[in-house]
Amino acid sequence: MRKYYLRNRLPGGVYLLCFATFANSLGTFLIPFLPLYLKNMGVDARMTGNAVACYGAGCLLACLFGGHISDVVGRRPVICTNLMITTVLTGIIGFITSLATIFTILFSIGICAGMSRPASNALIGDLINEEQSAAAYGLNYWSGNVGFILSSLLGGILSTYSFVLLYLVDSTTCFLAFLILVGGISDLQKTEPKQKVSAAKNDRSSKCLNIIISTTLLAWVIQTQAWTALPLTITKEGMTSFDWGIISATNGIVIIVVQPFVNRVISIFGGKKILAAGCLIMGIGFMAVPIFSTLFGFIIQTTIWSVGESFVTTSSPVLVSAFTTSDERGKWMGFSAATFSFASIVGPASGGWAIQKELDSILWISCGIGGILATILALQVKVSKSLSTGEKV
Repeated sequence: MRKYYLRNRLPGGVYLLCFATFANSLGTFLIPFLPLYLKNMGVDARMTGNAVACYGAGCLLACLFGGHISDVVGRRPVICTNLMITTVLTGIIGFITSLATIFTILFSIGICAGMSRPASNALIGDLINEEQSAAAYGLNYWSGNVGFILSSLLGGILSTYSFVLLYLVDSTTCFLAFLILVGGISDLQKTEPKQKVSAAKNDRSSKCLNIIISTTLLAWVIQTQAWTALPLTITKEGMTSFDWGIISATNGIVIIVVQPFVNRVISIFGGKKILAAGCLIMGIGFMAVPIFSTLFGFIIQTTIWSVGESFVTTSSPVLVSAFTTSDERGKWMGFSAATFSFASIVGPASGGWAIQKELDSILWISCGIGGILATILALQVKVSKSLSTGEKV
């Protein structure tokens, strides 16, 4: 993996951003441990769900306009400002007892997260050329996943002592990410010059970008069945929450192991084909759920769709970056991020409803059909030779 990234000669600013992503992800305790924190406060399940929804609503809203703001005022001011705000809000949430105030803080933190993600992806696109895109976006995604897995272990330990301590550590890692970006600001100065494009080329790019956004929305609606429908199915099969923990951990482990190879595959076959393949693999993985009834079987099933997730997550920003210029990249990265936020609402809700109505078979077959439709959509993206410089997009 090291030789691969060295060969692609990524700019120092990309490594800086990836390190900041790792540092921030290392303290990602807020949402994963929020239900336990609120339960400890005596909050019921319905209000806990509403609290998580506040965070998701903030993310979705910010994704729609946050990327455009980064196009206007710049990527770094948006990222650093939101990290600083998140540092403060995450640090005080453990001391708040008013549920209404907690809801407001969660909504605000969601906005900060939703604005930072498209700005970060857009900044990476500004710093690199198309030959480096798979390695750059793949490394950033990999860094975040490594940090998240470590944070899950660390959070489990800290939460046994104090939730206040848990969120103070989360706040500290946000501040650390802020310091990394501010301290290395000189490494982030290189940005892609604004490119003038003809109206015809811009129309073609907009059409392809809309196809990419639609494809990823379908893919994430399928993937988020792992949040509600899959654990409910597993418990219906008689397995325990401990079994689900093992299955869930499989997802993160597969992504960490597979991701460096995904970057190479994208460089060989191009983002379009890998996006299509990822959607198909993801659909097949979830469609196969009824086949399995054992822990080992569900580990295999999770491994399959996790590979598809790695393909989609890396190829999507690669394609968005390729079809945009620096003056509009943030906006489209925001729309791309919004697909995940929207799917995070629609996917779990529809999956939970289907399981409750005992429509399990229809749900999993629909995942397969959705994967096929998303694959067909992805293959409609028209890649022009003028978009790449030796790199398959």
